[in-house]
Amino acid sequence: MNFGLERMNSKIWAENHSIQVLAGATTAIFTYTVPCRAQAEILEFGNYTDTVAAWGLIYWYVTQNGFNVTAHFAGVWGIYDQIGYAAQRQAISPYVFGGGSILTVYGVNGTAGNIDMGFSAKIREWYDT
Repeated sequence: MNFGLERMNSKIWAENHSIQVLAGATTAIFTYTVPCRAQAEILEFGNYTDTVAAWGLIYWYVTQNGFNVTAHFAGVWGIYDQIGYAAQRQAISPYVFGGGSILTVYGVNGTAGNIDMGFSAKIREWYDT
C-alpha cells in the first residue's frame, strides 16, 4: 500500500531486528538517523515475541529525537497488540521523519523474565531535490 505517495529519488528497504529484553527493562531494538536533506517514513510495521504468554505485559513504541510518536501511525502511545509479524508486516499510516531525525524503536518488558522482542518494518527514504 503506497497511500498515493510516490517519491522521486527514493529507496525502500526492510529492517528486521530482535533482541533479548531483560525483565522490567526498556531496550532500544532499532535506531536509525535520517540523513540530512532526506526524509524517511515507516510504511509497514510488524512486532513479535518468542513468549506468547507475554502479550499484554509487553509493548513497543517509536520515538523521533526522544519524543514518542507512536500515536501518529498506531493511534496509541504504546503498541500492546501484535501488528503483523516479521514475515508479513502490516501497512500503517505513514509518519514522516525529517532529515537529521533519530528514529528509535523500543521494546518494554513488563514480565518477570527475560524475553526476545522483535521489530520488522518497511522503510522508505527520499532526498529533496
